[in-house]
Amino acid sequence: MKDPFEVLGVERDSTKREIKAAYRKLAKEFHPDLHPDNAELAERFKEITAAYETLSNDSLRKRYGEARARGTWGAGFAFGESDREPEFDEMFGAGDRDTDLHGDIAGNRRGRGGTSMWMAGENLFHEITVSFLEAARGTRKEIKLPTSVTLDVEIPPATDDGAILSFPGWGFPGYGGGAPGNLNLQVKVAPHPVLKRQGADIVMTLALDARRAANGTIVTVPTLAGEQKLRVRKGAKDGDVLHIKGGGLRLTPDGQRGDQHVILSVAPARV
Repeated sequence: MKDPFEVLGVERDSTKREIKAAYRKLAKEFHPDLHPDNAELAERFKEITAAYETLSNDSLRKRYGEARARGTWGAGFAFGESDREPEFDEMFGAGDRDTDLHGDIAGNRRGRGGTSMWMAGENLFHEITVSFLEAARGTRKEIKLPTSVTLDVEIPPATDDGAILSFPGWGFPGYGGGAPGNLNLQVKVAPHPVLKRQGADIVMTLALDARRAANGTIVTVPTLAGEQKLRVRKGAKDGDVLHIKGGGLRLTPDGQRGDQHVILSVAPARV
């Protein structure tokens, strides 16, 4: 068997994640289901699969290192189902027990039922931008995915900027009947010109001239539910806060909401 690190094109200190990424890339390129009549590529895929089985399993990777240090790598050794990492069987069928690393891995992996080899699909990462009010209230959006699928997704109320929503089964398709991956949708929230979010509360600053603050007045402010009138008491000072009870976000299952806070910014009186 060839050096598994060279087969996968990874460094000897590569992490499992790096090894898995290298393997997935090569497996998609050389998978026999994609090249049913190419014996040369089928042999290449066997090498790739055997290399991944070796390096993705801590026990086998250790045994490979020991065999290489002794100069006996390539003499052949067998491994059974207990040696494989569960992660491998998540991507491929469990296959037959006691598969030999130097055997026909692609063929043996066809399993007891004679079905073709399968591999789970990759997760798909996608982004969507919604307005501040849409994220706060919740909304539905139609999105076009790189897989050419159009999907109607629900953005729940109080979705925060950068939140990732997962939709199982809407990722890239699998190979050979493997399950599709998931759609991981990151939500970008466009800023509002006035309103800002602080946890479950909504905060804004309201500019007010000194005369209106001194005499008291009625002001109109934006809220999640639309515009609302508030009374400013006489003698209001810079930094005073008006409160709208329940004007914030709904974050709890029982429907409790945060509040909206309107911070007054009173301009100094002209002399």
